[in-house]
Amino acid sequence: MNKKRKHIGISGSGVGITDEIEQSIRGKIREIVSRDDVIVTGGVLGTDFIATDEALKLDPTGESIIVWLPAPLDVYLEHFRNRKDITEDREEKAQRLAGQLKRLFEINPDAIKVEGSITRPEDIDGDAYRARNRKIIESVDELYAFQVNQSKGTQYAIDQARSRNIPAVVNEYTS
Repeated sequence: MNKKRKHIGISGSGVGITDEIEQSIRGKIREIVSRDDVIVTGGVLGTDFIATDEALKLDPTGESIIVWLPAPLDVYLEHFRNRKDITEDREEKAQRLAGQLKRLFEINPDAIKVEGSITRPEDIDGDAYRARNRKIIESVDELYAFQVNQSKGTQYAIDQARSRNIPAVVNEYTS
C-alpha cells in the first residue's frame, strides 16, 4: 500500500546562517526524508541550498526534493550570477548553486519546477520571487521556516502559509 507523501515546505533566510542554524535545517531535512516525505524549497543560497544539499545526501535519486524557481533553470542561473546583492565570493557561490541545481535536474528533471513565464534574467525581481514563494506554499501540506533577523522573504512565506491555514513551524534566530 502506497502512502501519500507529504510535501513539506522549507523556507528561510539566505544570509546570516550560523553553524547552529545549519545543523537545525539539516536535522529537519533528515527527519522529513527519513519518513519518506518530500521537501519543497526555493533554490537560493542559505536555507534552500542547505536543505537541498542534505536531501540529496539522503536521497541521491532526488525524488524527495522539489525546487521551485522563478524562471527556467538557465535563465535563473544567469540572473543569480549577476545579482548585485551577493558581494562576497559571488562567482564561487553562483557556481555552487548552479552545480547543485544542475545535478538535481540531471538526476530528476521533475524536481525542478518553474513559476511564471520569465525568459530574461533581468526580469527576475521581487515580484517573481514572491510568486515563486506563493507557489511553494500552494504546493505544501506544512511549512518549516528558519527565519534569521526577521527576514522579510521568510516572513512572506510564513504569512502565506498561515493565510491558507497551512501549519507553519517558525524557528526564529538572530545572528
